[in-house]
Amino acid sequence: MKIRVQAPGKLIWLGEYAVLEGAPAVVTAIDRFARVEVFEKPLNEGKPANSVTSEVLEIFEQGFDLEGTRVSWPPTCSPGNRKTLKFFEATLTRGLENLHELGFELAPSHFNLNTANFFLGRSGLKLGFGSSAALSVAVLGALLAAAGQDLRDPDNQLLIFQSSREAHNHAQGKLGSGIDIGASTFGGLLQYQLVQNTLTTPVMIEQFSFPRDLTPLYIWTGHSASTTEMVRQVNSFRNGNPQAFDTLMKNMFELGENGCRSLASGDVSAFLEIAEDYGTAMDLLGQKSGADIFSPPHQRLREIARTFSAAYKPSGAGGGDLGIAFARDPEQISALTLAINNAGFDIIELKHVSEGVHLQQEEEN
Repeated sequence: MKIRVQAPGKLIWLGEYAVLEGAPAVVTAIDRFARVEVFEKPLNEGKPANSVTSEVLEIFEQGFDLEGTRVSWPPTCSPGNRKTLKFFEATLTRGLENLHELGFELAPSHFNLNTANFFLGRSGLKLGFGSSAALSVAVLGALLAAAGQDLRDPDNQLLIFQSSREAHNHAQGKLGSGIDIGASTFGGLLQYQLVQNTLTTPVMIEQFSFPRDLTPLYIWTGHSASTTEMVRQVNSFRNGNPQAFDTLMKNMFELGENGCRSLASGDVSAFLEIAEDYGTAMDLLGQKSGADIFSPPHQRLREIARTFSAAYKPSGAGGGDLGIAFARDPEQISALTLAINNAGFDIIELKHVSEGVHLQQEEEN
């Protein structure tokens, strides 16, 4: 048995922060993949039955045993390795529970995890493409594929989504929206909305057709930012001034609804206006909460985009990482690209992918 599965990363177009309050958000799957390879390995007496390698995470042939569906690390496994592998451990445990329900027992196996696609060249900087979520989805997909399950089956996709979200939140120790899990599982351009932020409540997910006359430019701001710290500041603002927070969220909720409606109807002009307004709302949220959402690099990129009548907003929590400039006219896009490069920013070349988690063919790289 040798299984190769890959799951795409994600970028958020619309709905940051407000998605946790039940607002509809827009997310797209991109051609940055987490890849998982699983193959049977012979038993070696005196050594753990299973092992895992991730060159990116600097984990090499880390052995482990299974006690039922639970991972058992040997005493030689360092605390650092256990912490690094927490998403793998949580996902593997949940996946083995799924296999147990299917009557399938995993043979002693080696797992090779590859998230190199989520880093910027040789700089070592991790881009905000949802690497841990994509890895969780790919691990779940590989386990189901090993059990002979079709990853294209809607029921299996739903199982992967729900199980990955449970495992991912368990590893994080918090309840996230799961928007990155949704993109990695289903692929495409999605509307994503929490009915209620619990693991047992259904999530509303709908596919959009990708707008033909809309071009997003994904721009690296030049530095990473702490999503955890900015979310902490926003949550502190929420707890300290709930009325002001609710007012901001109401506006962002409406913008999310209108943005999804414009994409569904193919109204690109309306979406451009909404995306610009959502960026302004993120800026205001940052000012009120003290979180540096619209940091100086994002402010500079917004100024450049406005010069060419393009919409601009951060993608994700803001502060640093990536921003998105939305435009539609080819000449406008060319001029904007040149101006962004001349200002010292890098545009990250990305493609949108319609397929979520799937078996990787030999020719794919």
